[in-house]
Amino acid sequence: MNGKELRSWLTRALIGVADVLEVKAMLQVWLEFRLGWKSSDWILKEEEILDDAVITQFQQDVEQLQTRKPLQYVLGEAWFAGNRYLVNKNVLIPRPETEELVEWILTDWPDKGGFRVIDLGTGSGIIPITLKMARPNWEIFGADISKEALTIAHKNATIHETEISWITLDMLTADLPGDFDLIISNPPYIPQSEASEMTQQVVAFEPELALFVPDNMPLLFYQRIAELSIKQKNLKAVYLELHKNKALETSALFEVISSEKTIRNDLNGHPRMLRVNYTRG
Repeated sequence: MNGKELRSWLTRALIGVADVLEVKAMLQVWLEFRLGWKSSDWILKEEEILDDAVITQFQQDVEQLQTRKPLQYVLGEAWFAGNRYLVNKNVLIPRPETEELVEWILTDWPDKGGFRVIDLGTGSGIIPITLKMARPNWEIFGADISKEALTIAHKNATIHETEISWITLDMLTADLPGDFDLIISNPPYIPQSEASEMTQQVVAFEPELALFVPDNMPLLFYQRIAELSIKQKNLKAVYLELHKNKALETSALFEVISSEKTIRNDLNGHPRMLRVNYTRG
């Protein structure tokens, strides 16, 4: 099988798994990861005969993708802010709106010295690591209840040569380890009843612990973050990702801390991010 035949076979194999544009995007990532081919190489290498080991690997990948397992989990890697990160079933796949949140933080806080920052529910560690690479003089913590997630986060920090303090922490029951200038979080916020509206790729493969909250307590984690924020002596701001249908409700939880709250839309026009400037007292 040559490169042209491989692309044709892969495209046919994924019919019904994703639409045409999604398949094209997947192929680009897939071929670059497995073969090192950029999109500009496709035509140049389409007559290249591929090794049997390569064909076997692609067949194994296809079998997983046909179960609707996300490509990032099949490859074990995902892109975030221009860098590759390890991912597996214990951590969420990075989303574009998280990149937007990080960009917002970095824009608000040019290279300030001595900041202490904590990311609650850090998962694969993409937020702390990206911040540390941009602001190496910040002291940054990544906290998560999942030890398996922190294992991935630690590996990602090693790959990107960043020094992060990783801590196992249940934010619903534990206090923060000291005072911080910034608190950041993309906590679970999807009511369990909304699972039926979501794709199989998400519900069947991404960690339930990082996604869902009880229907009767949809703002459970935000309420706790507000409580933790009140106890902070040096806090300057809180940055959060939001459920697009609960932005105003979430913002209201922080009224006790500040009247300076900003909700920002993502690139799709949905209210997905909140900044709370700490002004109490």
